[in-house]
Amino acid sequence: MASRGILLSNLGSPDSPTTADVRAYLNEFLMDERVLDTPYLLRRFIVSAFILPKRPKESAEAYRSIWTDAGSPLVVTTLELRDLVQERLDEPVEVAMRYGSPSMTEGLSRLIDRAGPELREMADEFASITHLSGRRTPTLDRLLAHASLAGDSGAAAGFRWHPEPS
Repeated sequence: MASRGILLSNLGSPDSPTTADVRAYLNEFLMDERVLDTPYLLRRFIVSAFILPKRPKESAEAYRSIWTDAGSPLVVTTLELRDLVQERLDEPVEVAMRYGSPSMTEGLSRLIDRAGPELREMADEFASITHLSGRRTPTLDRLLAHASLAGDSGAAAGFRWHPEPS
C-alpha cells in the first residue's frame, strides 16, 4: 500500500442527462449553503418551489446536447486527467465530485483503500465552491468515523490531510 494518495476533485455532473438525474444533481448542488447563501428553510423553499419544478427539464436538454457516449464531459475529462497523473506518479490517484458521482465519500473510500491514511489535495482549477466545500466536511468526518467503526483504525486515527497551499 502506498503511503500517500491524491484526490482530484471537481464540481460534478448529473449521472445522466435525464430529467430525474438532473433534478437530483440540482437539488444536491443548490441545497449547499455555499451555493445559495440563505437560511435553510428559505433555500429549501426557493429550490423546491421555483427551481426544481422547471429547471431540471431545461437543463437536461442542455446536458443531452453535450453528453458523449462515454458520459458527462466533465467527469470523462477528470477521469482522463486522473489516468494521466497516475501514469506520472508513484502515488494512487482517485477522482471525486463535490456533487454527483463519484461522490467525495466514494472517491475518498477508494483512495484510503489504495493509499492509506495520508492524502494530498491537488486541484486542477480553483473554484471556491469546489475547493472550500471539499475540505474537512461532515462527509469526510463520517467516512473517517465509519473507517474507525469498521475496524480500520489506521485509516481513521492516522488520517492526515495535506491541502496544497492556497
